[in-house]
Amino acid sequence: MRILMFGRPGSGKSTCAVNLGERLSLPVYHVDKIFFKSQWQARDRQEFMHLIQTWVDQEHWIIDGNGMGTLESRFGCADIAIYFNLPWFICLWRVFKRLWFARDPRIDDRAPSSPERVRWGLIKYMLFFRKRYRAKIYRLAQAYPQVRFIEVNSDEHIKSLLLNLAQPK
Repeated sequence: MRILMFGRPGSGKSTCAVNLGERLSLPVYHVDKIFFKSQWQARDRQEFMHLIQTWVDQEHWIIDGNGMGTLESRFGCADIAIYFNLPWFICLWRVFKRLWFARDPRIDDRAPSSPERVRWGLIKYMLFFRKRYRAKIYRLAQAYPQVRFIEVNSDEHIKSLLLNLAQPK
C-alpha cells in the first residue's frame, strides 16, 4: 500500500502518518526531512527529486509532507492520497503550540540541527496554502481516478480515517 499525506502545516499530517504507519506496518517518510539539510537550508532541487523518487519507487510507503513540486509524481503512484484541509486557525494554533509543548517522540520529521521554529514565511505558506494549491490538488484528484482521494477537514474525520484505514479488508 502507498499512502500520500499532504496539506497545511499544523494540520496533523505527521502525527496521522506515524499512527497509521504503526497500525499498518508501513514505513513512514517525511518530506521535510529531505527537503532541508541541517539548519533549515534547502537542499539542491535535483538531489531532493532523486531522494523523493527513491521513496516513491518502493513497494509500500506513507509519504507525509508537501514539496508541492513533486506532488504529482507521488500522487500518481499512490493508492490513497489524503489532503489535510483543516481550518487555518487550527493549523496556526498548532504551529505555535509546537514551540511550547514537547512533540511526539515518534515523529522524526526534521533534518539534523533543524529545531522547531516559526517564521513569517511558514505562516504565510500555511495561510495561503489552500488558495495557492487548491486547483492543482483537485486537478490531480481528477487526473488520477485510480487513486482514492480523501479530504479531511476536522480532527474527528482524521480519527475516523485512522480507524477505517487500519481495519483489515
